[in-house]
Amino acid sequence: MNELGARLKLRILSGSALFLIYLFNQTYRLEIVDLREKADKVNFDIPGLYCVWHRHIWVSSYVFRRRGYITLASRSEDGEYISRVLDKLKYKVVRGSSSRGGTSALRKLYRSLNKNKKVIVTPDGPRGPLREVKPGVIYLQSKTGVQVYPIGLAAKRKKTFASWDKFILPYPFTRVVLVIGRAVKLPPKTGITERCLLLEQAIKKANQKAEELI
Repeated sequence: MNELGARLKLRILSGSALFLIYLFNQTYRLEIVDLREKADKVNFDIPGLYCVWHRHIWVSSYVFRRRGYITLASRSEDGEYISRVLDKLKYKVVRGSSSRGGTSALRKLYRSLNKNKKVIVTPDGPRGPLREVKPGVIYLQSKTGVQVYPIGLAAKRKKTFASWDKFILPYPFTRVVLVIGRAVKLPPKTGITERCLLLEQAIKKANQKAEELI
């Protein structure tokens, strides 16, 4: 495919994905549960590092849009499509992953967190393993000392795809619950592996809470 054709394909596919994200999400009976504070209204302005599984980005990317969040997209071809969509959703997108441009991406996220910014990432992305936290998230937290918040999600009726992340697409007009959990305690004196497991357990609990509420 020539350069013009590739650019046209990119524009069409990313535009279609953006249209469907808005179309589907506007039909959901969405409930957001914020466990961080006792308040009637969800506070999207609390700085920190927010973690959601890759399989839940269809809803979470819509919920956190246009709120000043910074996020990460890989430098792969798939990452280019995702980056275009996230850009239209008004995220500040940092490009990189554990395999390509990871060091540069971590530096940019580190600077953002040190400036009291809000960063949201998929700690098992961009290619898995499924529901397994990568060390980069723990590195960021240990260097910045920011709070880490787990995000869970559940849908009453949904399609689960046979992709590596078991991607979830809630059906239109179904009930969806998104849970923002309390800050995760990650003791600095414990090893990286142990802290990865602690964060995995926290995200799992947030998802279990969402399932209970459904």
